[in-house]
Amino acid sequence: MDREGFIHTLVEQYRDDLKESYLESEHDNGVVEYEHLNKMIEDYWKAAKLDGLPLNEYCEILQGLFPEHLESLPFWKEFSKKSA
Repeated sequence: MDREGFIHTLVEQYRDDLKESYLESEHDNGVVEYEHLNKMIEDYWKAAKLDGLPLNEYCEILQGLFPEHLESLPFWKEFSKKSA
């Protein structure tokens, strides 16, 4: 598998994992448990970084999955500081 195919596979894997984490963090009444979600995002980022997924690709996944919640996540706030 070439590098591009490998990155695509990683993106799909982490997209599925992060989507599941979001669903686990959301209560029946629609309230999101941001502390839990942020922890999962940080844990998956550690693994994704070791797998060779670039930070910008990882953040694009987050933007695609739950853009309306990003400003409530410390991980995103930290990323925003670094990219500013």
